[in-house]
Amino acid sequence: MKKAGLVARVTGRTSNSKKIILDTDIGDDIDDAFALALALKSPELEIVGICIENTVDGREKIALRLIHIAGRDDIPVAKGLAVPGLKGKHPANQVPWSIDYDLTKPYKLNAVDFIISKAKESPGEITLVTIGPLTNVAAALRKEPAIKDMIKEIAMMGGPFYVEYGIRIKQKPGSDYNLWCDPEAAKSIFTSGIPITSVGLQVTTHLKLWKENRDKIKNANKPLTNALWKLYKLWVFEVPTLYDPLAIAVTIDKTFVDRSSVHVEVDDNGDTRVIEELSPNASVCTFVDKDRFINFFMNRILA
Repeated sequence: MKKAGLVARVTGRTSNSKKIILDTDIGDDIDDAFALALALKSPELEIVGICIENTVDGREKIALRLIHIAGRDDIPVAKGLAVPGLKGKHPANQVPWSIDYDLTKPYKLNAVDFIISKAKESPGEITLVTIGPLTNVAAALRKEPAIKDMIKEIAMMGGPFYVEYGIRIKQKPGSDYNLWCDPEAAKSIFTSGIPITSVGLQVTTHLKLWKENRDKIKNANKPLTNALWKLYKLWVFEVPTLYDPLAIAVTIDKTFVDRSSVHVEVDDNGDTRVIEELSPNASVCTFVDKDRFINFFMNRILA
């Protein structure tokens, strides 16, 4: 067992670090891996655990291998539920990178029971950072409704909402991948009463990782950046969008974005609507300081 002092030196955490559980569907889009790396490199966060969505194809091993490379085997990784909207989907494209990894194993509890246990263990202290479908979190709330009063906040990557560019423009109803995969779960989260900060497509689509910065990651020649580069090369597109890392950054510092308190309604298709006549149930991001965020992300990843 690692001594507390050693863990503190390794992680850089302080007594003021924010406790988070990261819930991710790592293995599809490359931004989940970038988000996990950003969280690992951020001393403002104490990663209580990582919960994996849709672990039918072994994607939990990607998280296990990444945190092992980062020297953070102290972080538990819990296997989660199959996501309803992904039944029959082909395996995640980054799974081959870790398919034979067996140096560390998933946590003894599944993701649902892990979320419940940690919420009870630290009532009012846990922020759930959700960067995938909301299946695990919704199942935890169904199984133990009392934890809704124990969770400090949910910071999610989810939903397109209206945006403000001088004039308020309301988008047509739409959905992002995370909400579309499990609309029932999304509806239950937005009606739970838990404080929500939602980083949606209206801000994240501006966060491109252009070649200049990709080359910096490629040439950094460090264990974690080498792993990220290999995962990127298994991905199917050229230019990543840093959707999920913004959810991590906003958990650390909300001044990266402007936000608006609104009432969000999710329909049966996972489409989101802002209902202005109703009381707010979420704080949605309407503007991102793109350059500041990209600089922050790169500095942390390369540090």
